[in-house]
Amino acid sequence: MMVEFHVFDYCHLMLTFLLLLFLLILSIILINMSSTNLSEDCENQIDPDVDVYLSQICEKDLDQARFNQLTTADEIENIINEVKPRNTIKQELWAVKIWSSWASTRLSSSSTSSNCRSIPINLSNNSYIDFEDFEYWLPYFVMEVRNKDGEEYSPNSIKQIMTNLFRYLKDNCHYPGLSFVDRKSPFFKIIEARMKKMRINGLGLQLKKADVVTADDEEKLWATKVINMDTSSGLFAAVFFYTGKTLALRGREEHRKLNIEQFELKTDSQGVDFLHFWPVLRKNHHDKVLYDQMRKDSIIHYDNNNNNRSYIKILKKYLEHLPEKKGPFYRRPIDHESKIAFSTAPVGINTLAKMLKTLFIKADIDISSRQISNHGLRATAVTDLIKSGFETAVIKKRTGHRSDAIDAYFRSDTTSHKSTSLALDPPLELSSTEINNKNTNVNHVEPNEIAKVSTESVSSVSSVNDNDKVKDEDKEISLNLRLGNKKIKIDISL
Repeated sequence: MMVEFHVFDYCHLMLTFLLLLFLLILSIILINMSSTNLSEDCENQIDPDVDVYLSQICEKDLDQARFNQLTTADEIENIINEVKPRNTIKQELWAVKIWSSWASTRLSSSSTSSNCRSIPINLSNNSYIDFEDFEYWLPYFVMEVRNKDGEEYSPNSIKQIMTNLFRYLKDNCHYPGLSFVDRKSPFFKIIEARMKKMRINGLGLQLKKADVVTADDEEKLWATKVINMDTSSGLFAAVFFYTGKTLALRGREEHRKLNIEQFELKTDSQGVDFLHFWPVLRKNHHDKVLYDQMRKDSIIHYDNNNNNRSYIKILKKYLEHLPEKKGPFYRRPIDHESKIAFSTAPVGINTLAKMLKTLFIKADIDISSRQISNHGLRATAVTDLIKSGFETAVIKKRTGHRSDAIDAYFRSDTTSHKSTSLALDPPLELSSTEINNKNTNVNHVEPNEIAKVSTESVSSVSSVNDNDKVKDEDKEISLNLRLGNKKIKIDISL
């Protein structure tokens, strides 16, 4: 009996094991079938015509790992503000502050308190703004806005305030209307009328523009060794000056944003060195979002082998002495008697902002009656290129302009002003002048024509009038000559 029981128990165990094994195999088969169906579903969701999507996997956990970098609203606002020029942000906040100050003052007046329209004081993007009320009060703002001293702004300042105010409302408060200075805007007429009235009253007639650097200024900077290639400070001054002039950079922001990586020195097939400069996104192109637009604006500048202080030689020497080959372009100079050296610390924004004026003061150049700023280097570049006869398209390639605003950068020098003045002045007062070396007395000559009478001009006299008279008894000859469109009467005593 005992043996039979053990055999039965053994058979029972074997049957149980086989049943479990069968269930396990069945589970594996079902799992494989499910995986196959899932793969087929994934393949149906992927575009078979695009090779790059063939390797994608539909598992949810992989998608979560791929898109786990969540962005906040503050981060979106910050990245938008990062690419906006600091000066633009500063001007926008300046215009908003003026509006808020005016609105607060206007709200306290009795005429406003009786008006059913409320004045939006806080234009913050976190506050609600009723744009109908804002547009109602905007013409009053145009008429009543004043500076801190209670005096009227210049017409150009009024335009800047309105432009910056619109830009702030559009970017931060989603204002739906047109620009206030757009001709199709309902506010254009009041702004234009206000500016015209101010100009009639003599406001804003004197525009402040950065003066160009003359050839004498440039030579004195070299002569006084304020700019040189032998000391750290002199080399830094040379790099700043000729980077601003050669690359036609704007006053402060474009200098501050320069990086070493933007300057690529190369050599062409003929052995001539040249610079390939990649500008950052310039102010002219802030509505462009394509990266290739930036690269189209690259500048190529060739070396002048006959000039020992050319920009390429200055730049090459400067880059060779920098402690790093990447990062901010302008580094603080370290003056040593024996060598040229620069710090790893970048030059501060305030130092760069007044750099050209500092160089002029060091060179003892009189700036009392001149507007000297870094922006003058850009104006100098445009002026020199125009005078040299370069086409507008070539100049715009160097400056980055897309419109004809380049004409505003042209500056007439003293020689041009003198030549223009001389050409438009009244004629000189002439009493008697020798017309030739034979002591011929000229009793009457049309003003300024005596200077044109020469051997060539006399030979071109067309004819002698029939009423010319010769008085033998008085030994005088009276001639009426026609020189071009002018008549000349000459009395000669024999």
